Amino acid sequence: MVKKRVQLVLQDGDLFLQTSHFDDDALRTSETSMAPFRLLAGAMHYFRIPPEYWEDRIIKCRDMGCNAIETYVAWNVHEPEPDQWTFEGFADIVRFVKLVEKHSLYMIVRVSPYICAEWDNGGMPYWLLRDRNVRLRSRHPTFQKAAKNFYNVVISKLKPFFATNGGPILAGQLENEYGCTNNDSEYLQAHYRYLRDDLGVDIPLFNGIWAEDRFLKAGKCEGTIVALNFNDGAADKFSWLEAATSSSNPRVCTEFWVGWFSAWGGHRYKPRESPETIATRFDELLSAKGHAILYLFHGGTNFGMRNGANIRADYCQFTITSYDYEAPLNEAGQITPYYAALQEVAKNHGHEPMPTPSVDVDVGSILPVPPPKSYPTIQVTSQALLLDQLQRPGYQSKVIASPYPLSMEECHQAYGYLLYRTHIPGPTPPSEGGNTTETLSINELRDRAHVFLDGSYLETLERTAGRCVAQTSNRFQVPPEGCQVDILVENQGRCNFPPFTQDFKGITENVFLGDCFVLSNWDHFPLSFSPEQLGALEWSPVGSGTVPQKNQPCFFRATWDLPTVPLQDTYIFLPQWQKGVVLVNGFNLGRYWNKGPQLSLYCPATVLVQGSNEIIIFEEEAPGSAIRFIDALEMKS
Repeated sequence: MVKKRVQLVLQDGDLFLQTSHFDDDALRTSETSMAPFRLLAGAMHYFRIPPEYWEDRIIKCRDMGCNAIETYVAWNVHEPEPDQWTFEGFADIVRFVKLVEKHSLYMIVRVSPYICAEWDNGGMPYWLLRDRNVRLRSRHPTFQKAAKNFYNVVISKLKPFFATNGGPILAGQLENEYGCTNNDSEYLQAHYRYLRDDLGVDIPLFNGIWAEDRFLKAGKCEGTIVALNFNDGAADKFSWLEAATSSSNPRVCTEFWVGWFSAWGGHRYKPRESPETIATRFDELLSAKGHAILYLFHGGTNFGMRNGANIRADYCQFTITSYDYEAPLNEAGQITPYYAALQEVAKNHGHEPMPTPSVDVDVGSILPVPPPKSYPTIQVTSQALLLDQLQRPGYQSKVIASPYPLSMEECHQAYGYLLYRTHIPGPTPPSEGGNTTETLSINELRDRAHVFLDGSYLETLERTAGRCVAQTSNRFQVPPEGCQVDILVENQGRCNFPPFTQDFKGITENVFLGDCFVLSNWDHFPLSFSPEQLGALEWSPVGSGTVPQKNQPCFFRATWDLPTVPLQDTYIFLPQWQKGVVLVNGFNLGRYWNKGPQLSLYCPATVLVQGSNEIIIFEEEAPGSAIRFIDALEMKS
């Protein structure tokens, strides 16, 4: 039986496809040919897209004129806890690769411990931070041991699909924009040698940077293809690349930024650019004989509170739940004006849609994906006050006691909230000026906290900078018998880009009464919205019993009846609500916050069932009563 193998080859300063036909029985090559190849890939992240929709997105990428799919590999998706690996559901990367292969497309797979990607901790597992001394993306032994194990497991899954083994994966990546943020050449070389020599990775590896001399020097690694990330000025940037490297380096843009992302509070890092502007810049890139990876073709969603953050010395900006990215396909997979604009440019440069495959691959059939729809408004019917639930067995059994505050990582908690509880001795001693009221200070709050005294709300504190000492402005008096203090801390997303990538969450140092009195003996109540925790809630009808006061965190529940099929995607819109998390049938859609810019949450039909559906809302501040369903992402302008 004669088989075909295609390999990406660097020759004469450009990329070529070498096709070999070989006799499987004799294990010898019978014919080899070489042809020029123009890489045009669309980036999408399998872990941000419902698996049932992967094939729909892949076909649309092919039909726009792309000949390849590019994706990151998120380490924390596959190894959520040490040595606990998952490759199912959203993590089934092998199925994703097979679907790409089914539709006659190639792949670029960016396997790296760190991916940035506006993803929690840049894709690195939270549990690495249980070691307070670890240095991420370095030669620190804790990190290196874990990173090698990551490579071992993931490469073993992907290697059968390398182009050199007859699969669709043409190339990979070494680390991720390393020279733009770090300069340890030995670290980079060690990773390169491990991939090549120990794991036998024999496909080309890109090394993407920004077009500056210092980044090129810091991230240089012999044996890799230097590539650039940008969205403007292709001709000048490629000329710089040729002068800075050599004429043998191909013109590759590993991230041509089609759009950008947003952060809570209305922060947008770049102004929105029109489809016409992006198309013009894309045309310039292809006219300069460049190879392009569109970042992103389809963005998807930061389900399950896995968004990242950008944190500097003087600000904190947490990425919103939607990763729409103003891409050719929007968050729900529908075609946007950017699709037609880029498709026309691709067509003008000879990139016609790839032919429909004639060979089926057993990975399941495609489901038609209709656009999102509006559904009738429903009302919440049940409630459960958070502070009341903490006394129940389902929560008491999970309490972690410590003489000092522990970080989330030390409590083995990846995402969500952590409630800290202790007792303040009383009474408040008078100060030198006779003042008998106090303040509370949190040293290194990560990231947002509601403070309660004997169950009554005192104040909300927020992290506003990389390093943060947060102090209550509302003063209080401690009675003779003392009082209980509860601090509900939210992890709003670990930093995904330097300098604050050692982003421990929770309370990472001490809590002080007044200027210098350290509070000790803390109980920790993790709140991660696990099925066990949600199942332990004791519900009461809305309007009966205790009525939630403003800033009293509370769970609310509604039953949503969907009697007909087919089910369709929708967006949950909560204009009366303030801030919290929404779960549908136990699936965590992510965070909402009325400060915007995002005002509605994407709810894929894949999490819905015919008949009765359960919606649980965890509201931190002030609840509404109605749950609306609309047909599009609602964003503040």
